[in-house]
Amino acid sequence: MGNSTSGLPYNEGEIIEYDSHWSLSTGTKKTPDMDPVCIMKFDKVKDKDKAPLAMRNFQKMRTLKHPDILSYIDGVDLEDKAIMIVTEPCIPLMKWLNDKLSEKMNKMFY
Repeated sequence: MGNSTSGLPYNEGEIIEYDSHWSLSTGTKKTPDMDPVCIMKFDKVKDKDKAPLAMRNFQKMRTLKHPDILSYIDGVDLEDKAIMIVTEPCIPLMKWLNDKLSEKMNKMFY
């Protein structure tokens, strides 16, 4: 993914590993405040057969507004290359659960 978000005013950071067709990384807004964000990227070249589904996900994400749903901040469809979605900071559920389980196990044994 590199350090560029293809013209979006965000810097990409560390990649968050999880099982999905979308890659997820941390990021910051290119402002003096450097507000934290998450950047999701779907590679249209790598997953051509899933591209229509990813496009529908992108369109729906832009229209959903609810305080208990992940907030869409920005996004772009890079024609035949990728779809990028910028959201508020988030952690995939399975990663969060595994981290909490690890913390609990460490407290039990140390």
